[in-house]
Amino acid sequence: MASSVQPSPVGRTAGVAPSIGPGGAVWQRAWVRRSATVVALVVVGLFVADAPNLMTGYFLYLFTLGAVYALVALGMTVLLGWAGQVSLLPAAFMGIGAYGGDWLHQTAGIAWAPSVVLTAIGVGVVGTALAVPALRLRGFYLAIATLALAEAVVYSFTAFTSVTGGNEGQYVTTFTLFGLTQTWTIWYVSIAVLVVAIYLVNRVRRTSLGRLLLGVRDVEVAMGPLGVSPAVLKLIAFAISAVLASMAGSLYAQLVTYIDPSQFDLPLLIELLVIVFLGIYPKPVLDRITPTVNSLMAQVDAATNGHQPAVATHGTAGVADPHAGARR
Repeated sequence: MASSVQPSPVGRTAGVAPSIGPGGAVWQRAWVRRSATVVALVVVGLFVADAPNLMTGYFLYLFTLGAVYALVALGMTVLLGWAGQVSLLPAAFMGIGAYGGDWLHQTAGIAWAPSVVLTAIGVGVVGTALAVPALRLRGFYLAIATLALAEAVVYSFTAFTSVTGGNEGQYVTTFTLFGLTQTWTIWYVSIAVLVVAIYLVNRVRRTSLGRLLLGVRDVEVAMGPLGVSPAVLKLIAFAISAVLASMAGSLYAQLVTYIDPSQFDLPLLIELLVIVFLGIYPKPVLDRITPTVNSLMAQVDAATNGHQPAVATHGTAGVADPHAGARR
């Protein structure tokens, strides 16, 4: 007759707790991460919802400005971080978005949200068109070319006085939603646009397009044999960056309520570069791009101080020598 006594499970000896296998440990870590993410999202959501009551007007302005700059930096991450294109046009695209959105809203009589979308589409087309002649350039030369284009765009703001108000600038026609004040409205709208943009960019990052953009940055020479045009991918990156910068410019105009061409010149560009370099880039990308930007800034500094910019004749060909001005 078979014994009815069942053997004890392995590991369940007296006084010893059952061990957790590798699968259980992985599940526990994943559960902890999800729980922490949910808690963080709830806390951030509560803060965003009640931020106008928690902060004074000045601090609310700073947080809103941070959201606007983050939107521009997101587009620069796609262009510089993914595709590896050192473009200095985002500040100029912000200016087009600011002036274009306000002109459509104030003069053409279009509602603010559609005017922002239409302006962003137009800037995306303009950004793609401006990128076409720059596709054959790389590194320092691409940075110089896009900087020249950016300065030309900013100069055009002073010329079209009927649209921009010239050097004197102009006030922006503000808008409100749901009976909120203008500062509350622009805070909620900026955060909403930023969240949607982050979600969409992350989705693109996980697609084949995102992987191809990274391939353009790392191994561009291998894109041709794969049947992929690096030029098309670069144009897509330029267009994404231009659209996000334009939307950020429209939000910026609503935030400051007064715009003039000097707000979109070189100082804003430097601020955006600092934000992207310090807050978003991984170190390998920084190591690759920083020398180019340092050389460019040396050339700009030499030009603004009355020296003739120089180009190194040894070492890295075509890269500006930052010590040339000091040796004169």
